[in-house]
Amino acid sequence: MRLIRDCSKLDYLFLFGESRTAFSDLCVEQSLEGGGTILLMMDGDLPVGYLCAIKESSCMRIAYLYTVPEKRKTGVCTGLLSYLLHEMHEKNESVRLGISEQNSAFDAVVHLCNRLGFRQIDTCVVFRCNCGKKESDAWDAFMTKKGNAFRSMLLRKGYTCMPLSKASKEIENLLYNSKENDFENELDVRSFFDNKNKKLDRSLSFVAVKDGFPVAYTLLSRPDSQSVIVEQISVAKKYISTGIIFLAFLESMAALQVAFREGWCIRVAHTIYENNIKANAFKTHLLQEFAFEKNRTFNYIYE
Repeated sequence: MRLIRDCSKLDYLFLFGESRTAFSDLCVEQSLEGGGTILLMMDGDLPVGYLCAIKESSCMRIAYLYTVPEKRKTGVCTGLLSYLLHEMHEKNESVRLGISEQNSAFDAVVHLCNRLGFRQIDTCVVFRCNCGKKESDAWDAFMTKKGNAFRSMLLRKGYTCMPLSKASKEIENLLYNSKENDFENELDVRSFFDNKNKKLDRSLSFVAVKDGFPVAYTLLSRPDSQSVIVEQISVAKKYISTGIIFLAFLESMAALQVAFREGWCIRVAHTIYENNIKANAFKTHLLQEFAFEKNRTFNYIYE
């Protein structure tokens, strides 16, 4: 077998056009836009597999790994992964990989990761909401019972909230550099602003402001014409106990309700790490009102 590195989107479309999906297309675009890489494996003149890796602030993340059905269990994935791991080891960079428990090859990929020297670092849960009348009615009931009063209380305390599309350049710059200020988290918003293939939707993403500074925000992306991903929900350290995070989230949800009624948004997803105590409290008090737990993803790292 022969490996080809740093492939183009045209290579991918020409060689794997019949097996591509909307998600694999997105992974390819993000890999090429953000300084990542695409590796192809050939068996003679036949394409048998590929790997998409996305460059992130502290690592290379494997976003997509594929082998054609007739060549599975023949070492294609092992070859692709081994090459990337060697290359990143030479650069002293880590590699991350997430494996969904719903993946039909889950056991095989976990076994491969363990054999190559990956270690599991955490587990996250994906919540999904299919935007139908039932879910919309559940959200309206929540807002009537609790949400509207809580929102009014926060506004009376001097907080404001606006979509990123209407935020000032100063507020956006402060948010852009939020990893260096008092947002106590490991999130980095910069890739969503810098990489257009992250598909950030500024009309659905909101920032809450107090005294001229961003204190909480949501970042939502649109990977395709009918789906939305709640990528990040975060609050500045000294505002954690104020409940302001709910204001940004409520405003994003209100915008999503409009999208649902307009007919283009039919599903929303958000991921929560199981070891994140604050995020799980957020899940208990709010997410479970209208979303359901879909599946878990096990995250691995090689360093």
